[in-house]
Amino acid sequence: MVILICSGIVFATPLFTKIEDFDGAIMGSLVGSIDDQQIAQHFPNAKILYFATMPDETQALQVNKIDAFLTDLPLAINISNTIPEVSFFQQPLAKDNYGFVFAKNEKGSALRDQMNAFLTKVRSDGTLDKIDKLWSGTDKQAKKLDDLSSLPMTNGVIKYACNSVNEPFCYIADGKVIG
Repeated sequence: MVILICSGIVFATPLFTKIEDFDGAIMGSLVGSIDDQQIAQHFPNAKILYFATMPDETQALQVNKIDAFLTDLPLAINISNTIPEVSFFQQPLAKDNYGFVFAKNEKGSALRDQMNAFLTKVRSDGTLDKIDKLWSGTDKQAKKLDDLSSLPMTNGVIKYACNSVNEPFCYIADGKVIG
């Protein structure tokens, strides 16, 4: 889901009471994202300002440099939980999906199949809902990762990359990357 997020102060004005009211607004867009395409599609009269990171967009929103920006639901929830004067529209503008990328070889296919089985299991047994509530919640103390260093590495090591400014997915807390 692509969500419109805006300052509570801006949202409280009569000009911005529904999504359509943002046509003509000043909108933030992340460089290299599809945000500007979504803005042009849904708000053809909006002015677009570009930002390198989500924290830059959020800061611009807080100081009224922009009226709103687009993001996905987990990030919108996190931002509104962290900054009380920021709110977001529940109505999505577009569907947005997440995915994992695996090598196109036998090992990658096996890992993909294991991941799909794992996702099916955690969806059906309620674990995914618990994880979602934990990482979308406001209790920062509960957001801790288990120490995985003692796990056996019988299947090797999984390497991944993340952008550490996209809380709750991946961010820095207490000098460690978590999420």
